[in-house]
Amino acid sequence: MRTISPKRWLAGLLAVVTLLPFAVSAAEPATDASDTGAAVQNPSERQEGYTPYAAAGELTLYINEKEAMFAVEDGDGRMWYSTPPAYEEDETAQGSAKKRMASLLEVSYADTMGNINVLNSRVASVEKETFAVQKIDGGARIDFTFDKQGFVVPLEIRLREDGVELSLVTEEIRENEEKYRLIKVGVAPYFSAAGTEEDGYMLVPDGCGALIGLQGNSGYADDYSQYVYGRDEAITQLEAGEVTEDVRLPVFGMKHGDSGFVGVVTAGASRTILNASVQGKRCAYSNIYAEFIYRDTDMVLVEKKNQTVRIVESAHTEEPRQTVRYVFLVGEDADYVGMAEAYRNYLLEEGGLTPKAQADSAPMVVELFGGVMAQQYVFGFPVKRVAPLTTFEDAQTILDALQEAGVDQVMLNYTYWNKDGTGAPLQTSLKPEGRLGGSSGLKKLAAYCKEQETPLYLDVNVNTMVKSAWGYNKKNDAAASVQKNPAMQYRYEFSTGDAIVSSPTFLLTPRKVLGLVEKLAGSADRYDIAGLSTSFLGEALYSDFGKQAVPRDQAEGIWRDALGTLAGAKGSLLVDGGNAYALADAAFITGAPMDSSRYLMETEEVPFYQIVLHGIIPMSSGALNEYGDVRQGFLKAVETGSSLQFRWLAQNETELQETPYNTVISARYTDWLETAAGQYQEAAELLRAVADQTITGHERLFDDVTRTTYSDGTAVVVNFGEQAVTVDGAELPAESFLVNRG
Repeated sequence: MRTISPKRWLAGLLAVVTLLPFAVSAAEPATDASDTGAAVQNPSERQEGYTPYAAAGELTLYINEKEAMFAVEDGDGRMWYSTPPAYEEDETAQGSAKKRMASLLEVSYADTMGNINVLNSRVASVEKETFAVQKIDGGARIDFTFDKQGFVVPLEIRLREDGVELSLVTEEIRENEEKYRLIKVGVAPYFSAAGTEEDGYMLVPDGCGALIGLQGNSGYADDYSQYVYGRDEAITQLEAGEVTEDVRLPVFGMKHGDSGFVGVVTAGASRTILNASVQGKRCAYSNIYAEFIYRDTDMVLVEKKNQTVRIVESAHTEEPRQTVRYVFLVGEDADYVGMAEAYRNYLLEEGGLTPKAQADSAPMVVELFGGVMAQQYVFGFPVKRVAPLTTFEDAQTILDALQEAGVDQVMLNYTYWNKDGTGAPLQTSLKPEGRLGGSSGLKKLAAYCKEQETPLYLDVNVNTMVKSAWGYNKKNDAAASVQKNPAMQYRYEFSTGDAIVSSPTFLLTPRKVLGLVEKLAGSADRYDIAGLSTSFLGEALYSDFGKQAVPRDQAEGIWRDALGTLAGAKGSLLVDGGNAYALADAAFITGAPMDSSRYLMETEEVPFYQIVLHGIIPMSSGALNEYGDVRQGFLKAVETGSSLQFRWLAQNETELQETPYNTVISARYTDWLETAAGQYQEAAELLRAVADQTITGHERLFDDVTRTTYSDGTAVVVNFGEQAVTVDGAELPAESFLVNRG
């Protein structure tokens, strides 16, 4: 039984469009519900002007041909509207806001000066009678023509048995005015929006996940707006941005009353922005929707004029469609756990995801920092060479110490083990650093790990260019920014946030990533290891805005192929961060998001990411020794059944101070061994017991107390608070947890 949290869019059509208010194809839609085979139990609740167009299962799709709106009705008479039925009566909204609510599309475009302008389909197309409606298989297509700007934007609406799918037919978008370029298109921004009297929340995939309450939000909070998979890495930043969590899953949702939906971006995720706004700010409705990027932009400082100007990407998306699918949820499924279950089902059925979690497996993940390129003095002369932080012999010592301390399951992820450590060029083969023990040392470690049944993974770099190497020049082969210059990557001053421009790194153009990966994977048989790991491909994505442009969505496809190649090298791949495109090839996700960004409008943090994936792909927390409060981090891992992770080194910690890695602190393993072993022993029995179980319930019992329920009936209550509480008649001490095995 599941628990429910209490909170929580043609040239051939242009002539027709200019002559008629709207056009309907020769295949006329059905005139009543009986023609569609759908049951309409409460037709009085549906607004006038809506004509049935399609039926699937118990759902019926209605199109308002005059207003270019749509609605879906289920067998019980529930309605999901693209525009709030009472939007014209909204006293909070001004005229422009009401027009926006009545629009299926919101278009952003740039003029010749780089200024961004926004218009909506209601004002710029529907009221000007420059749109066309026609019936298609399973739904309707509406072609919106924005005459003044010269845009034709087709939107298809298709009914499914579980909901409705909205697709921008991007391959058929037309731009007929050279002085205007299409930038972004928001699709159905007020679909199933919630009014002021409704209880519920919006779900945003901010880091681990967060809820935005429909009630109790002031309306003054900034809108939620985040790029799926984070901002494009090829957009150069001269100042450090806010410390926030990335969107790793292209999914969002809303619950109001006893119904809701989960929205899944099924095409074009890498060029999507998720937006949400609360009622009281522009209108009396809370809304959440997907906005698709057709072209990207960047702001550039022109030093001679001391002006900041906007540069617009010359290429546009190569996706033929950008699609968001809405799955409807009712009753006890209409909560964030139900949203997670619906998204999990999508991943398993259509996303290429296969279950990889195994019973009784919950290893401690130990990430070891190998060697750092540092300036040292040899006979009084300064030289740059690798300072060993954790040699291969040190790694074996650490494993022995963990075993003696009672940690009987360990997964070893070795970073910067390669020749030149942190100063290495792109890797084309597996070459261990001599000052860490060389090839013989790595082979001994690999043999030891195999004997101890400790999986050993070697992290590889196929993206970041610290220096040039044969065939990979850090300027000629670097991804270009929108300005057509190499997209330089900077570190930032801790005190000011300003970029340290003296030592940039570069990103290999996506055009060359797959070829490099294939070379690297071909050398993996040199060492008897469990597999390779990637700390970049699974959590960062970028375009190449140069002359041979690679749009971000095309880069996503390259990333998928690269991940598959790395996974195939040894049959197992460790992925850090875990963006959705990486899930199909990940054997294990390290550093799964444990926190949200805690934006002002977010009213509650929830482990949505873990609810989706637990019992399907094994995962670990972030490095607990880098957590602000280690106990709280540990409890979050326990709450979600995630393996514990630590990032360690064995020696020369001070060598990091004058390097780009000076933020690595408190990482000496001897300082953490006792704590890590104690936490492992405290949680191991639970983590192993639920390792292959999906999460079927999650609720907040009190402000600081949560309950997680697994598919086998196991329930875990976690008290994050500083005071003891009583739950189900049992006292639960501060910062502790209680397990009920059913």
